[in-house]
Amino acid sequence: EVIGIGDRNKDDICQSLTNTINGTISRNVEILCLLADEHTGHALVKTEFTFRDHRMLINKLSLSYRFSDGKISQCTEFMDVDSVRGFFKS
Repeated sequence: EVIGIGDRNKDDICQSLTNTINGTISRNVEILCLLADEHTGHALVKTEFTFRDHRMLINKLSLSYRFSDGKISQCTEFMDVDSVRGFFKS
């Protein structure tokens, strides 16, 4: 079973990301792999966020993109939700 929050609109995603970023004192995002053609793309990304309490959240994300008219029309994000959930519960 995959537990998630389902489809979210752009405003909800931006607000959630803004809240996370505003709670950090340092951030690092590293693109480990990027593959794309004219219709689809895939990125493997490593993120490191250090929060104000000096705890560090390190995670790897897999992003799959679908392009339409030269723009991203759909993006699906996969990540280790158990480690992230555990981090925010601690």
